This record gives sequence, structure tokens and C-alpha cells, in this order.
Amino acid sequence: AVQQYINERCNVLSPASIDRYQRTLDCQFSDDFKQIRLDKLTEHHIKKEVNTLAGKYSPKTVKNAYRLVAPIIQKYRRDLYLGDVQIPKIYQQKKIYPTPQEIIELFKGDRMELEVLLALLYGLRKEEIRGLKKSDIRNGILTINRVKIDVQKETIVKENSAKTENSLRQIYNIQPFIMDMIN
Repeated sequence: AVQQYINERCNVLSPASIDRYQRTLDCQFSDDFKQIRLDKLTEHHIKKEVNTLAGKYSPKTVKNAYRLVAPIIQKYRRDLYLGDVQIPKIYQQKKIYPTPQEIIELFKGDRMELEVLLALLYGLRKEEIRGLKKSDIRNGILTINRVKIDVQKETIVKENSAKTENSLRQIYNIQPFIMDMIN
């Protein structure tokens, strides 16, 4: 049922989401759990699998795995009550981030310097940076209109595509030193 759920969404969800769902199904759920027919699935099976996952993975990973199967169960097994299934609590950790200046100094002269500056100064995502071409910058305007993503060890370039509709954009007044690094 989970594989069918993934397959039904392969043209609707992003390739990265489909890849993440497939890895969750293939690598995280136990073989015993994957063998249970949906009509034989009980609340006990689900609780046991969540407990097994919680012993191996982070709370966020367990939550994501549960969120993959919960809609399927709710759609096809409305008689199955999931309210008592406990997902491990995700605790927010206090993080100390370096300052922008510390980041700039850390990557100065590094092969990743341009990528770090584009992310730091203009908010570009990794996939957007990887999709850039020299022709995307003209007259100090950087056009973001493609992404390059890795899915199942294959690199995919998607033209006129980004994570969200608003991600397709133009960034004005690119700093001259950034333009020099691109060229």
C-alpha cells in the first residue's frame, strides 16, 4: 500500500520527496512491518513499528516515517484508531550559529566560497546554486529559473522549476565582486 501511495504521487510531488519516501520505505521500516497486509494491520503493529523505529532513529525520522503511513491508514482503514500511537517528542536544541562575517572568513579562498556567498547574501538554496549558469547573470541581475537535484544517485536538472513558485525569481543589484567570481 505504501509503494502504491508513492507511485500515485510520482508526478505530483518533487523528485526529492519521492526519493525520501522511497528510502523511508526501503531502509527504515522493518521487513516484518512491510509484509503485513493492510487489512490485517492493527494498532499494535503500528505501535510496535514506531517503537522499533524510535530505538534506531531520531524522533524527526520516526515522525516522518509515521507521516508516510498515517494517511494511507486513514484512507483505507478508517476503522483503525491511531490516536494512541505515540511518536517520540522532538526537542528543540539551542544552536549557536556563526556570524555572517565568521562564515565569510571561514570560506574565503575555498572552492565553496561562491556557493556560500550566494546562500548567505541572497538566500539561494543548494539546488538553485547548483543549477546556475554564467548566462543567468546579466547587467547585475541574477535569474533563478532552474534547479539541479540528486535523486537515487542521478543528477536531474529541472528548467523553469524551483522548490516553490516564488523561488523562480530575479535578484537585482548583485555585488560586483560576486559577478567577478561567477565570470
